[in-house]
Amino acid sequence: MTNELLFHSSPLPMWVYDRISLKFLVVNDAAVRIYGYTSAEFLQMEVNELCSGNDDYMSLIQFGERKQQQIHTTKGGEDLVVLIHLSDIDAPFKNAVLVTVSSIGPLPLKQIELGQQERKFMEIVQDGGDMIAVVSVDLRYIYLNKTLLKFLGKDARAEQFIGHSSLQYVDKRDHEKLLNYFENIYSFDRIRLEPLRCKNLAGDIFWVETLLVNLTEDPLVGGYLCSFRDVTLRVKNEAKLRESAERYEIVSKATSDTIWDWNLLNGKIHWNKGIKGIFGYKDLIENTTSSEWWANQIHPEDRERVTNNVKQHIINGIARWQEEYRFCCSDGSYKFVLDRGFMVFDDQGASVRMICSMQDISQRKQEEEWSRLLESVVINATDAVLICTGNVEGSGQSIIYVNEAFTRMSGYHKNELLGASPRISQGPETDRDEIRKLSSAIANKVPCEIEVINYTKQGKEYWVSQSNAPIADETGKVTHWISIQRDITQNKMHLREIEEQNKKFKEIAWIQSHLVRAPLARVMGLVDLLKNFEPGDDKDELLLHLENSAKELDAIIINIADKTPSHDS
Repeated sequence: MTNELLFHSSPLPMWVYDRISLKFLVVNDAAVRIYGYTSAEFLQMEVNELCSGNDDYMSLIQFGERKQQQIHTTKGGEDLVVLIHLSDIDAPFKNAVLVTVSSIGPLPLKQIELGQQERKFMEIVQDGGDMIAVVSVDLRYIYLNKTLLKFLGKDARAEQFIGHSSLQYVDKRDHEKLLNYFENIYSFDRIRLEPLRCKNLAGDIFWVETLLVNLTEDPLVGGYLCSFRDVTLRVKNEAKLRESAERYEIVSKATSDTIWDWNLLNGKIHWNKGIKGIFGYKDLIENTTSSEWWANQIHPEDRERVTNNVKQHIINGIARWQEEYRFCCSDGSYKFVLDRGFMVFDDQGASVRMICSMQDISQRKQEEEWSRLLESVVINATDAVLICTGNVEGSGQSIIYVNEAFTRMSGYHKNELLGASPRISQGPETDRDEIRKLSSAIANKVPCEIEVINYTKQGKEYWVSQSNAPIADETGKVTHWISIQRDITQNKMHLREIEEQNKKFKEIAWIQSHLVRAPLARVMGLVDLLKNFEPGDDKDELLLHLENSAKELDAIIINIADKTPSHDS
């Protein structure tokens, strides 16, 4: 009761505040009289609200100071120089501090001006958009503005940082770099630090760019003024850009394609080594040309189509571009190229860059031309062409292609043949030995030729000569078979007629050599007898024999004539 009476009757302003919340717990009448606040108003305030400038009670508690000169501001706005004494008490309050103001005086004019400047400075940095902090020469926080506190954490308060080393909120990987900056600050008034990795209260890493100003001699600041800017997004984008550039450089060196990078803002194109190795342009300065140079190398027949197409992609913001055209080499010859490009846009969506890959497809174009030529030959061939799948692991073959000549020869429609077995044309008179020969060739993956009787859709027989050959892929595996078939029915019929004629000729020859000779010999003998005829011989008998031999010979000749093929045959 005595202490309470002394407290309230003391002519010196006194109050008790909570060590943790800094809230006023009780004030005496002298404090109410001198500071101008009512007792009720005091109990709604924190003790730091009396302080002007950088003075605060939390730092006194953290550093264990028991006495300090401060500048307090009354409710009426008057600044007072005071000397305060702090004492810890546990009764009647727990975790409380008793403050006694032992000296009170008006602020000197110079200090009043300094205080006004300080308040103006605080108004600027406290509510400004930049993150501001002041650190001491030993890198402890002296001051943090609201923007920085918000960045450090949703519930971050200045007392959590004041007096603590700022290094604990900098990633350890950047400690040495930061200390080097502070060592050099003595040689410069200000230094802009390259981005450093900093942490907030949650431990999240951010990239922060810092402007460091040495104001240790300035009574208004009394430390290093640090202006921070969150550049995390910029650093990540720059890292992605570097990574992209590195990938581009690696791909540019590794690929056989010609890579070209078109800056749409200045019209310059940078080429990789392909422009020299593939197209022979060895005299380009730093492998750089204008976009007009590129357009002029396009074949005149392709130029308008290609340039108009790429302009439309740039204007309309179409990300991917692709064209095939002819590009001029240094010797005046042209190569077919497949050119594929990717558009890069700025933040407003405008096209600013185009990265393209030009591939030499001259060989492919030549192969395509040969393929078209061969396809034309197959389609328009008079011989029938059939392509079927290979006999893979015992599976049956099926037709995948027939030309028009095959459909005309077989009588089947194309749709009836596709997917069917090539045996569709075989029938009763098809030579089984020839088919076994073909099956053996398929099994051994070797070509073979056969002649067999096939049947049309209507069942009509026709002879075909087949040339069958395997088709292999790039690994040598047989994937298909091709059969070129020619209708040889007329040849077979003609051959049969020739064979019949030869049979008749052989028979005639036999007749000539056997049947004709006997009567002819008798005629010749009778003629000799007549030459040597003497009276008394039987002349009539000789003439009769001669007549019979002549008739026999005539009959034989008529038979030969009947067997001899006519010219019409």
